[in-house]
Amino acid sequence: MTEIQFPPELTKLARLFQDAGAALHAVGGLPRNAQFDLPPSDMDICSVLRPDAVESLCKENDIKCIQKAPQFGTSELHMNGLKFEHTTFRGDAYGPGGTHRPEAVYFSESIEEDAFRRDFTCNALYVNILTGEMHDPTGGLKDIEARLVRSTSKDPAVILQDDGL
Repeated sequence: MTEIQFPPELTKLARLFQDAGAALHAVGGLPRNAQFDLPPSDMDICSVLRPDAVESLCKENDIKCIQKAPQFGTSELHMNGLKFEHTTFRGDAYGPGGTHRPEAVYFSESIEEDAFRRDFTCNALYVNILTGEMHDPTGGLKDIEARLVRSTSKDPAVILQDDGL
């Protein structure tokens, strides 16, 4: 497993989240691309903090926060020219038709629950930004090593049909 070097802004943000009682994790492209020695394609982060708590934390620390889709737990954080997209751990449900937006969202305390709502195992890797601890509930590291793209669902048709993106 490749050690990930995080920008200092992200480490600072992780300390603020920790002080607020929540571990901050990098998810998706940041840990995935590190396994290939590639630069991150995006800076997605996640935690148990809900959008209102993220917004308050940012306001208290003079960090720009844009609520992109609070009903889905999504906030955009800006620090020193860098943009981080934070999502609250969640589960979701989709209706028929393959729309990108879920019909129902509920916030969760569980990395595992959040991981199994994602599309592919290689995108369901989580790294605690302060400790470097990797969480891999879906077997994404093994799939990356095997050069295998696999859905997080036992039935790939479910994930691919649910979210048209």
